[in-house]
Amino acid sequence: MVQVMYRTIYKLVVPLIWLYNICIENKDMIVTTKITGTGHCRGDRWDIDLLDNIDLKKIERVWRAIDMGDDCPEEMELNESEEHILYGDGGFMEDGMECVMQRIDRILDGNTISVEGEEFDIKIKLA
Repeated sequence: MVQVMYRTIYKLVVPLIWLYNICIENKDMIVTTKITGTGHCRGDRWDIDLLDNIDLKKIERVWRAIDMGDDCPEEMELNESEEHILYGDGGFMEDGMECVMQRIDRILDGNTISVEGEEFDIKIKLA
């Protein structure tokens, strides 16, 4: 069951999600993230430590298009960090694409998200 929160504006009651969507549509959602972790493949191991700009609106647009079954040319423009946020672990630990909005919310709240893939274990947070 989804709980809908409402706010009264000038004696007009509207769901908060509407206000959120209106504010988000008029705002750039490019944030800088810090990614740390390790990669491993066939016995090789390496450290991952990078700063990257991610466009949260682009991630959301690609996710919505894929969810609707549409082709999305922007999917090819995603950088590595955006792909990790969008695809998650790719279903490796049951934290795939269906959890993308939860990952975005946790990043925006300042929390660190963990993504464990078949060949990498990383943590993503705001820089």
